[in-house]
Amino acid sequence: MATQTGVNPHRAWLSVNGKLFPVIQGSAVMNGTRQSSHFSATIPINYPGAQAACAALCDNQSGVIVQSNGKTAPLVMGEADSATFNYGQNGTIVVSGRDNSVRLHNKKWHGTLPDMTTVQVVQKLAGEVGLGVVITGGGGTMFGKKIDENYVAVEEGMSYAAIISKCAELDNARWFVDVNSVLHYEIDPQPSGGFSVNYKAGPPEISDAFQISEERNVQASKTIHVFIKSWHEEEKNSVVAEAIAGGCGTEVQYEFTLPTLVQDQAQKYAQAKANEIARHRITVNAHCVGDVTVTQDSGLAVSGDTVFDGVYLIDQIHHTFGMSGHKMTITARGNQGGLGGAVVVGGAGGTEESGTGGPLGEPGSGG
Repeated sequence: MATQTGVNPHRAWLSVNGKLFPVIQGSAVMNGTRQSSHFSATIPINYPGAQAACAALCDNQSGVIVQSNGKTAPLVMGEADSATFNYGQNGTIVVSGRDNSVRLHNKKWHGTLPDMTTVQVVQKLAGEVGLGVVITGGGGTMFGKKIDENYVAVEEGMSYAAIISKCAELDNARWFVDVNSVLHYEIDPQPSGGFSVNYKAGPPEISDAFQISEERNVQASKTIHVFIKSWHEEEKNSVVAEAIAGGCGTEVQYEFTLPTLVQDQAQKYAQAKANEIARHRITVNAHCVGDVTVTQDSGLAVSGDTVFDGVYLIDQIHHTFGMSGHKMTITARGNQGGLGGAVVVGGAGGTEESGTGGPLGEPGSGG
């Protein structure tokens, strides 16, 4: 539950290889949508040991820790990317960095990934860079091109992060790395209401958030019809798959052409894309007093007199801390209004290559 009014006293620290430095002002953006979380912290340049610690940065473990409302927790932990030294009166050092998904972005794959599911690929790549893995929601689908009875993926020169994101697109999954260096890979994630905000219209007007805004994406709220087309060179066979996410009004069609998919892969991808687009129907932004216990998996519950009360999946938590106190803005999305998820409409193979026309519509947003 968010605090109704005011901003709690807080303290914050920049952690650099185990050494703590007080933060004058900073931010931490915790992402849950296939993007790295990141942090920025401004510390006094003359604080004992600060210049030496930040000037010697190379391989490092850095991040921000906040104490707020009697609780202390790291918000983003990973590796510093840059340190800026500002000399003069009230001099400062500004350190910016990302979570440990940086390991996945910095490493490139060379070779093949034979006969592996998307989940197995994620586990392999994360394990190679020292990340733990938590898989939820299913076992994934086969990854790569089917040759005879085998599946082979050749992702030469791609970053580990890009390959994992390709897996996530097939699975309608999201992934992120937490403060304990564990990669969470969540297939068809479902919203929950671990953190709640409430608004009651006046008089008197009562809210336990500074502001709650709700945006309805009208185009994403319509019936979403996704077509997937593919041509399999080995089998000389075209593949067509369809899926629908029920909605309102006129149907909006999307067409994607991908190489070398078999029918099961194409069908899974069609369902994933329909669900992904539909999840952007409602976006909620809740600007609240900061809470260090909220994570990407907490979920957001909105109740009271708003037009789209319900539970939503958290995409981002943006913390700010400094002289103005500790505040956060939660961005969450969901498919509200009783509209269904993707259903299979059918698929068929052929003997001629499908066309390569572009999409018939543009998604509401990515992630």
